[in-house]
Amino acid sequence: MVEVNKLKSLLSKEFDMKDLGATKKIIEMEIHRDRASRRLWLSQYSYVKRVLEMFNMNNAKPVSTHLANHFRLSTNQYPKIDDEVKDMSKVLYASAVGCLMYAMVCTRLDLACVVSVSDPSVRGYVDADYAGDLDDRRSTTSYVFTLGGGPICWKFMIQSLVALSTTESEYMAIVEAAKESLWLIGLVKELGI
Repeated sequence: MVEVNKLKSLLSKEFDMKDLGATKKIIEMEIHRDRASRRLWLSQYSYVKRVLEMFNMNNAKPVSTHLANHFRLSTNQYPKIDDEVKDMSKVLYASAVGCLMYAMVCTRLDLACVVSVSDPSVRGYVDADYAGDLDDRRSTTSYVFTLGGGPICWKFMIQSLVALSTTESEYMAIVEAAKESLWLIGLVKELGI
């Protein structure tokens, strides 16, 4: 807390500032604290509820899976004839996905983004899907890093190079995750965790 107060003091010398106490909300994220158990939650419940209402989805049936394994998406599924294009232009799908992607990037709502001090270690998980993209048969990379059991950083991407084997696609995925882990190690050291 001493460091925070020093920073506040330095900033207030340069800028007009008013201390409003502990932050409760920032960029559509609600901040919940349990100081006794030293836990912090980030939530975007109100934001997601507003997005669902905006797209008339507030009464939609919730499901426990993001996208079931048997669904395979491809660009070949887009509308091709004029009537299909006209019908799809009425569906605000891209807008809804964009609004929800913001929430996904900030807090990943399906996980209670709780960072506990009982296990302050950073863990990383990485995987590749050889030739997993149906459109150009490129491999995909995905990784997630957790701190105290809660996700802090994740990525899914189509690999830019065509892998010639499962081993090569796994290697490319590991390289991407390793680059991210080096940055996270520096951040964790700087924060003193």
